[in-house]
Amino acid sequence: MTQLEVRRFWENDWQAALGLEGMYFDQLIDFSITDTNLAALPARGLSLTIRPGVRRELSTDVWLSLETPVSRQLYKDSVDDYWEGGPKLTLGRTYGRQSEVSLSYLFTQRGYNRAPGRDADGDTITNSVRRVSHHEVQIGWKHFWDTKRHWRSSTRVGYRHSAENVSGYFDYERYELVHQLRLKTERWEISAEGRVAHYRFPVQTVSDTDPEKRRRTDLRATLRAERQLNPHLRLYAQYEYERSDSNQLLDEYAVNTLSAGVSVEF
Repeated sequence: MTQLEVRRFWENDWQAALGLEGMYFDQLIDFSITDTNLAALPARGLSLTIRPGVRRELSTDVWLSLETPVSRQLYKDSVDDYWEGGPKLTLGRTYGRQSEVSLSYLFTQRGYNRAPGRDADGDTITNSVRRVSHHEVQIGWKHFWDTKRHWRSSTRVGYRHSAENVSGYFDYERYELVHQLRLKTERWEISAEGRVAHYRFPVQTVSDTDPEKRRRTDLRATLRAERQLNPHLRLYAQYEYERSDSNQLLDEYAVNTLSAGVSVEF
């Protein structure tokens, strides 16, 4: 993964930023939220993102920002490529030791290259290509608990409504809660994070013989440690446990992931 960001500040309380992100992946990915495959699939490919944005300080402690990221997802296997983009508007208030609360609205549209639409039974609709729109609202709270800002907690609550352009077979609602506790010293950064997300599908059913609407709950716990070696170089190690519980048996899984690497900033 590679990231680059350029940021410019003006004396009239405006700032602008341009971010570029690139990632190569070769891993198992769960596509069951957005596709008919209810099991994780091996996937290889590239993810490229450009992220322009502006921010205005409305007062000494209130700010407003607008981002318009655009991403291109390229797969080398059977998964279809797509474009994705849309605006994110955030209103925030800073208080105390650079703590802040914020309210965000995101609109994202995803256009697939060839993926066909599905009818209410999940069967392919010929001469159709899927387009998906996401509307999402998020409330965020970041708080520093000590004067030296070593201890920080972050909480995010969000709601997403996803709707496609064909039959609504892939439509869903998602309710999400994410909480993180972080300790940062001169050399170390250690964090623990928990996430729970509940999905409801208004069209999809459990099976042809079970008319109950599909629902799913994802749980994730992450532990991460980083060690700063010099101003530009740091090492990191991470453990992640993820679990999916659903009334659709093929939707359920549990996975443990260990990762480690080197991060270079310049």
